[in-house]
Amino acid sequence: LRKGNNLTHEFTAQASLLGLDFAAEGPLLKNYNGSFLVNYRYSTLGLFERAGIPIGDETINFQDLSFNFSLPAGIAGDFTLFGFGGKSITLFSGIRDSMEWLYEKDRTDINFFSNAGVLGLSHKKKININSGIHSTFAFSGLKSGRKEDFITTDYGTVFSENDRLLFIKNSFSSYFFLNMNSSRLLKAGATINLERFSVENEKAAGTNQTDVLHSGNARYMLLQPYFHLQQRFSAMLLLDAGLHFLYSGFNGTLSTEPRISAKWNLTQKSFIMAGYGLHSQMQHPGIYFNSLESNRELGMTKAHHLIAGYTWWLKKDLIFNSELYFQQLFNVPVSANSNDSFSALNYVETVPVKKKLVNRGTGRNYGADLSLEKTLEKHIYFILAGTAYNSLYTGSDGVERSTRFNGNYSGKITAGKEFETSGKDESINVYGINLVAVQAGGYRYTPIFDSVGDQSKSEDRAGEEVFSKKLDDFFRLDLRLLWRKNKTNYTRTLALDIRNATNRKNPAWYYFDEEQNAVVIKYQLGIIPFLSSRIEF
Repeated sequence: LRKGNNLTHEFTAQASLLGLDFAAEGPLLKNYNGSFLVNYRYSTLGLFERAGIPIGDETINFQDLSFNFSLPAGIAGDFTLFGFGGKSITLFSGIRDSMEWLYEKDRTDINFFSNAGVLGLSHKKKININSGIHSTFAFSGLKSGRKEDFITTDYGTVFSENDRLLFIKNSFSSYFFLNMNSSRLLKAGATINLERFSVENEKAAGTNQTDVLHSGNARYMLLQPYFHLQQRFSAMLLLDAGLHFLYSGFNGTLSTEPRISAKWNLTQKSFIMAGYGLHSQMQHPGIYFNSLESNRELGMTKAHHLIAGYTWWLKKDLIFNSELYFQQLFNVPVSANSNDSFSALNYVETVPVKKKLVNRGTGRNYGADLSLEKTLEKHIYFILAGTAYNSLYTGSDGVERSTRFNGNYSGKITAGKEFETSGKDESINVYGINLVAVQAGGYRYTPIFDSVGDQSKSEDRAGEEVFSKKLDDFFRLDLRLLWRKNKTNYTRTLALDIRNATNRKNPAWYYFDEEQNAVVIKYQLGIIPFLSSRIEF
């Protein structure tokens, strides 16, 4: 949603296995500083499906549109009209041959959709050289759903599950800034959201019976006023301090959140920083409602954040960064049952069913980040980054355990090199190779069996085994080979992307499969090569 070029018109077209992409930008009118930028994408996979060429076992289709219109209005200030919208659908048709039913999914028809969009208008106005105001109004919405039908032995279908979520928000935010002097900046503002959501989840519970697991809707206001003061005590020391308030009209909860940070320049090439903040967050809509009890009175989850870091420019294009962080979470929703290990911190896709929840849980996240970054210089760049961490939670049973996400470490290498040659037609040819390699600890899971050692279909239970096991560590190497031809009036790029170039089998999730009558691990996609062609003119 950046501003478009207000001097000359530019166009881009790209085609690849993933999608078609078209963009245009330029000045709106002659002798006017306003500009526009519009971008549209459409799924190539959807085109293949329309042409009767199936790719994979699912029908995948998406499209989206984004735009930005910059509208300077002289003494009245600068206006920006922006927006984006998209919709996607994934369809899976089960197998109509009982001899080929190997897994649960083979006996299901699944229809998933997700639509989202936002339309907004922002305004910037300088009152004088030292002060100004910036305001934005935006309307946004999200609607998603998933319907699943079960294939019977006569190849008919019966209802299995239906999930729906609707979230709509009208948001107005505005802040005022004042440069009180050369070393002091004051900023104050507020965000007001009028929000509405509804959530429903129903599941088959026998012949012609449906069990409503979650159902609820709400309209409320979310108010967030704040102020921020920045003080420079010297060329070496900078202090930021502020206070943020969060009020939820959903259930009348209020949070007061102080925040402070400091930056101290040790030399012209290095500095240290430290910061503290209290942060709060409302719960996911599905947490508040279920078919047994309403959890509407739940308060916000809160966290104390502490961070300290050191940055050093070894060279003008080589930067070393290090950070230590600690996060103490409290007011986390956990089960009202004192023998339950459930915590909302482990929420992924499913929400607690028929549980009365209370804000008595806690959690801790702490670790260290290191990175070495070489910015693009002499046609080469790289970023080496790694982190070691621990992610823990405590449920209502009082036992501290690893969270679902406690992989303990992750590392990433991003690098690229380009080579230039001059063409006979006064063009410049650029050949490049880029790579991204990621290694990370696997997510944790609970072994699926009951107290006597027999297999069970659920990992939602108390006991010492909760999140005691880890999936295999994750590794993925992505490569990109490209050729780019630069001429005066256009640039053409041809690229070959190879996702998961080593064809690594990374585990995705772990579950009990009814058709197999056994525990099954599902894996992420293997190697995916695809070509793309792009022209900019």
